[in-house]
Amino acid sequence: MTEHRGGEASEGVAEERDPPTARRSPNPRGRPPGDTAAQTKQALLKSARQVFAEYGYHAATIAEITRRAGVSTPVLYHHFGSKAGLFSAVMAEVTQLLADSWGRTIAGTGDLRSKINAMFDSAIDIHAADPEMARFLLATRIEVTRTPELVAVSEYRGFTADLFRSAALQSGLDAQRASAVAHVLAVFFAGLTVIAVASPFDYDTAVESLRSLLDSELFDS
Repeated sequence: MTEHRGGEASEGVAEERDPPTARRSPNPRGRPPGDTAAQTKQALLKSARQVFAEYGYHAATIAEITRRAGVSTPVLYHHFGSKAGLFSAVMAEVTQLLADSWGRTIAGTGDLRSKINAMFDSAIDIHAADPEMARFLLATRIEVTRTPELVAVSEYRGFTADLFRSAALQSGLDAQRASAVAHVLAVFFAGLTVIAVASPFDYDTAVESLRSLLDSELFDS
């Protein structure tokens, strides 16, 4: 009888200890089980772009970014070092996306007007596929006036200016005119970014108006 009671007691202890073990998460504070480092970084970049776009750099919190990405705060610091490092990585990703898209566009067209029209087409496609990008770009333009250390924004501006200038030079313009064209195009696309955020349904109409200006039709009498 004593041995029987001992067996019951042992079974009772096992029953009390097993449930907590069964409920314990195999990865309570790391990245989701089965996830890879690349997937984790991409999840952080995606959530960061959303949060930066919605709140701006200063008001964006690491807690909200990691919550949306489904990871812990140490994971973010492991991959990006800081909020500024994460912001720079998001900006680099956006810049690379535009570089790839506009680079292919410019390489595959003829004269300068054709190149610019093709860039307008590309801008429409990018906006349709990822409306959130314009909000992020607009937020960064505002934030850089308050946070000069966000060099990623100035790098983005330098990239677009060089791209526009290169398109003009490839079309046979001299250096002075190419610089003027680059400044005008920078104004065009900055304005489209604002419209994409403030009045997205007017985006295509704004592009068509710029095409009319490009074709010298807008001010013709």
